[in-house]
Amino acid sequence: MHRTVLTVEHRDGHYPHAFRQARDFCGDVYAKRPTNVSEGARYVGTIDEATYIAIRAATQVAMAAGGAVSAFGSSWAIRNAGFGTAVASGIGNQALAPGYEYTLAFGCE
Repeated sequence: MHRTVLTVEHRDGHYPHAFRQARDFCGDVYAKRPTNVSEGARYVGTIDEATYIAIRAATQVAMAAGGAVSAFGSSWAIRNAGFGTAVASGIGNQALAPGYEYTLAFGCE
């Protein structure tokens, strides 16, 4: 039994990447193909999960809104404020460590 573990920002959508790693491992080491045994994600963040999700959502909204204001603002000051909001939200989003571990356990056949 082998496993690949990814540290990710959200629970879903990581199977293709994990399976690609499993396929490369089985092919390179054993000249075989992986068989999917189990997969799962668990929250490993340092703050409670509901707060983590809320902060992630808020920074995504702020980045989108700030980018739109920056692109479509009617004056230099408004565009600059929008750019600042988008940049600050992006920095906040990057400062928040990925909160989940996604694990794919597999065998090689």
